[in-house]
Amino acid sequence: MSHTRILIHAVFSTKNREPTLSKEIKDIVCEHIQEETRKKSIRLLIINGHLDHLHCLISLGPKQCIADVMQSIKGGSAYWFNNKSGLAGSGRLTWQDDYFAVSVSESHLERVHAYIQNQEQHHQGMTYYQEIERMAEKLGFNLGPSAEADGNE
Repeated sequence: MSHTRILIHAVFSTKNREPTLSKEIKDIVCEHIQEETRKKSIRLLIINGHLDHLHCLISLGPKQCIADVMQSIKGGSAYWFNNKSGLAGSGRLTWQDDYFAVSVSESHLERVHAYIQNQEQHHQGMTYYQEIERMAEKLGFNLGPSAEADGNE
């Protein structure tokens, strides 16, 4: 049996960064994602977010890749919300195509976990784009000049 501990911090936003994730909707969507990831043997350590995005801390299994896990989380949650949740009257849930994902070292695990857990407090003083811009700068990612204008990360 293979044993892995590949920690990923993934962030993804609603389409056009629309603030569609009220506290109630966010909690319901996060709970659904937690249930579905358990069923699919995706090790989701924590999920949380704010009005226009979600953060996930994931431990990849030996046969999992980021793209497949993110497709399962994003595609599955949008499909469920829009077609099966009974919440369609709340509006549609659509995610942007892209996501932001970085590896997390064991030495930073607790800090990243706390950061995700405290998203509402964190976003009292910073927008989602400012957060992504800061993360990208710290990690050496180039978002490009039109990232904020066209809604792409």
